[in-house]
Amino acid sequence: MTETAHHKTCPRCGGILHPNIAGPETPPWRCDECHKSYWVAQLTQEARQHFRHAQHDYGWLGSPGHTLVHEAIEVEMREAAARGVSLRREQIGLVGKSELKALLGRHQGRIGSEFLGHLRKAVK
Repeated sequence: MTETAHHKTCPRCGGILHPNIAGPETPPWRCDECHKSYWVAQLTQEARQHFRHAQHDYGWLGSPGHTLVHEAIEVEMREAAARGVSLRREQIGLVGKSELKALLGRHQGRIGSEFLGHLRKAVK
């Protein structure tokens, strides 16, 4: 799954997704309509093919869709832990400078040094 091959709409309700600025354990995209959050792995075209609308999931435990999505989510979670926040580098431009400054103030001690550099550059 490529990190750029995802849609910015909610698989559940079709609402527009927004960057989710929170701790690293939180998915980076959120839907304000249905109040669900998503990892990029859940938004790829391939994952959407496995999405079951009635159950709001990607298949039963051990099914190809479930395995595909959850293995990719584990990778994303490790990357988020290294960044120290849920926000992804490609989302920085989608967030206002005041929100980025607040993020720096709240999480500065937790933010990874490489990502911290990108955030500081964005708020200048």
